[in-house]
Amino acid sequence: MMIYQNFAFIYDQFMENVQYQDWADFVEEVLNSNEIKGDKILELACGTGNVTGLLRKKGYDMTGIDISEDMLTIAQEKSYENNLKIKYLKQDMRTLNLNKSKYDAVVSFCDGINYIIEEEDLGAVFENVYKHLNDEGIFIFDISTEYKLKNILGQNTFAETSEDSAYIWENYYDERTRILEFDLNIFIEEDEMYTRHFESHRQKAHRSDELCSKIEEIGFKNIKVYGSIDFSPEKEDSERIYICVQK
Repeated sequence: MMIYQNFAFIYDQFMENVQYQDWADFVEEVLNSNEIKGDKILELACGTGNVTGLLRKKGYDMTGIDISEDMLTIAQEKSYENNLKIKYLKQDMRTLNLNKSKYDAVVSFCDGINYIIEEEDLGAVFENVYKHLNDEGIFIFDISTEYKLKNILGQNTFAETSEDSAYIWENYYDERTRILEFDLNIFIEEDEMYTRHFESHRQKAHRSDELCSKIEEIGFKNIKVYGSIDFSPEKEDSERIYICVQK
């Protein structure tokens, strides 16, 4: 699994239009509709803590994990600045071990599950979530769809600039493996010069039926797939889907 390093420091500048608030509201609505009374939530691949912080502001007891120390450093700084009590831990969701800690919900947004490439690792993630959920607890996650990775991102290049940084994002999609490889060239202003940094990432275009089958094998129930946070069904051209399951 690739770790965000240098991109972590400009991540929020270029992700301002991401629907973090909508995701936090979606979590609250799912928990309320399922009459989840507890307030302990674990966020996988929490990044710089955008959803984590919004859920904390809603009153949830939040723990965020991420494999990137740089992302967690920024998340922690933001929690201090906003006077939010959030526990952040460096952990890999594939080997997640929070001892005997249990949660009323586990959530993951913004492609965290897409970064799990191998089937064995995917099963390990779902098993780890199951172990860390209280009975009747909810697991909510999203994925960028095969349609998006193949038709929107695949073989395309994107670029964006800000006052003191810029990136070029090149994408290569393999239809056989359903893996998107993307290269990030990052330029950060340092001492009136721009320093170039490079990262390479991989995401898997998981299909909803395959995910649901594996989830069911683990023992989850009440599996629901949505094509949007308005709870509409998945469509052929859905760019992101949301899966909600219960222990």
